[in-house]
Amino acid sequence: MAIGDVWRLTIKGLIGADDNQNVVHYQVTSGGGSPSQDAEALTDAWESGAMADYLACLSSVYSIETLSVRGVTHATAGFDLTVVGAGAIAGEVAPTQTSALINLRTAKFGRSFRGKTYLPALAESAVSNGSITPTEVGLIDAYMLSAGTIVSASPVVASFSLGVWSRELLEMNLVTGHFVSQFAATQRRRKPGVGA
Repeated sequence: MAIGDVWRLTIKGLIGADDNQNVVHYQVTSGGGSPSQDAEALTDAWESGAMADYLACLSSVYSIETLSVRGVTHATAGFDLTVVGAGAIAGEVAPTQTSALINLRTAKFGRSFRGKTYLPALAESAVSNGSITPTEVGLIDAYMLSAGTIVSASPVVASFSLGVWSRELLEMNLVTGHFVSQFAATQRRRKPGVGA
C-alpha cells in the first residue's frame, strides 16, 4: 500500500541564467496507487495546490521549469513534470546568496526531528536592510500553508503531507508548524571535519 511512502520533490528553476533547486519531502497520507502513479500524483498535487503561492513569494527574475520526484522508500520510482511559471513580484532579485529561511517543526523534539528549507529568489523589494518585509513573510506563510498538505486528482487520488526526512535515522516526521526567519539567510555547506 502507498500510505506512508516518502518522496523527495525537487523544484527546479532558473534565477536569471543560474540553475536553482529547492528540495522538500512529502509522505503519502491517504489514497495513492502504485509507486509510479504516486510519483506522478505528487507533481500534479504540488502544481495545482502550491505552485501559485510559491511563485507569489518570488522575484519575476525567477522562472520555474521542472518538478522532479524521486522515491525515498521506492528508490527506482520517479517522475519529472515540465512546468511553466515566473515569480510574481516585479523587480530585481535580491543577492542570490541570500534566501528566506523557513524552520520546520514536527511533533518530536530534538535536532533530528526539525528541518529547514531556504526559499530562493526573493525580490529586492522584499528585503530591507537584511530584514524580510512583513508582507513577504505573509506570502511565505501562505505558501507554507498551501504546501503543507496537497491533494492530487490525477493519475490517482492521494494526499501528501510535508515532512522532515532524517537521513541519519531513516525516519519521516510530518511538519506540524513552521517559522519564517525575519532575516535573510545564507545557506552554507560545511565540509566534513570543518566547523562546529
